[in-house]
Amino acid sequence: MCHGSGRRPRSLFPTKPPAFERQGVSEDDLIDFTPELRAEALQIVENFTLGPIYTPPTLQEPNGNRGTIALPSAGGGVNWPGGAVDADAGILFVPSVTRPSLFGLIDGTEGTGVRYHISSASGVPTVRDLPLIKPPYGRITAIDLTEGEIIWQIPHGETPGYIQAHPDLQGVDIPKTGILTQSSGLLVTSTLLFAGEGARGAPVLRAYDKRTGEIVHELQLPGGPTTGFPITYMANGQQHIVVAALDEERIAELVAFTLP
Repeated sequence: MCHGSGRRPRSLFPTKPPAFERQGVSEDDLIDFTPELRAEALQIVENFTLGPIYTPPTLQEPNGNRGTIALPSAGGGVNWPGGAVDADAGILFVPSVTRPSLFGLIDGTEGTGVRYHISSASGVPTVRDLPLIKPPYGRITAIDLTEGEIIWQIPHGETPGYIQAHPDLQGVDIPKTGILTQSSGLLVTSTLLFAGEGARGAPVLRAYDKRTGEIVHELQLPGGPTTGFPITYMANGQQHIVVAALDEERIAELVAFTLP
């Protein structure tokens, strides 16, 4: 029976499965490739509010607080395109991106009756043109839907070239970071998981072992990156993979592969 609307004393948090993306921002999430970059990041965030998920936007002040840095971002950890399910194995595969957003409050327009406005959903500072938040930036997570546990989690995509070539990182062992772009979608087959890097990624379609997350093969696309979900079908006794992608002139096309 419905007893009307109301409010709860606190937001509810699911206990299973664990979060597949970082929720909230703390100093532990800041870049730590080198001690110098780490120290600079700590100095930068002195002018921002950090906190757990649901930390509210803070009032932006001249020469003072510049707002709240939040994870997931305004676009979510997943948002588009969502995940893919292997119904037989009971496994959910989720592509996600660790990209923070900045939320601040500014005074409302006089005469409107609105006290404050959200000022921005972007504008997160960088550290010498490097992401403020440490990697991985893009990842794929496999979740056991029966046990509610993460089976594996891997960076999706290589380390971006601008990070590899950054002058402050020469000689530094940088782990595989994944990429800061939404995946174009996942395809699950009987043994493999296919994933592209999305419209701002590399022209490649990867095949992962869905049991372990290990890369089995990388299919190089003839033009640009993937822009849509891969699909698969059988014809004349052979399996084919088709994916939407961009050509060298950034015009949409379909690219088909025949599996051995």
